[in-house]
Amino acid sequence: MEELKRQNRELSDRVHHLAEVIDANTLALNQVHDRQDRSERKGRFLVLGAIVLLGGFLLLGWVAWQQHQTDERLSIVVQDSLCPVYALVVGGYDPDSRSLNPDGSYEGSARQKYIDNHQVMSRAYDQLGCVNTSLVPPRTNP
Repeated sequence: MEELKRQNRELSDRVHHLAEVIDANTLALNQVHDRQDRSERKGRFLVLGAIVLLGGFLLLGWVAWQQHQTDERLSIVVQDSLCPVYALVVGGYDPDSRSLNPDGSYEGSARQKYIDNHQVMSRAYDQLGCVNTSLVPPRTNP
């Protein structure tokens, strides 16, 4: 009987020990599940962030391409329409075609205004960067 009690106690101790091991394993498994859930959430946010970043990158690329296309069209418009007009104005420069003041002075005369305006137009023509348009030669008096 004594032997039976001892075996019973040993079995009871083993059962308690196994119960503690099972509790520890259950706790560890629950912690693993929590970590896995957090990891999955972080993974989803990472994928979502990568998709948003890729979308932003594609949008930025599209905007840059559209800007490039607009720049090319604007350059064509400048070269084909504004440059010839400015070439006529700048190339047709003839200050003698404007008169001086009635007393012969230069200040405030039509000629001074003409020369001042020609300088403005000449700078604008240079800033346009006209490459396909040559200046119209000035008139020559016969």
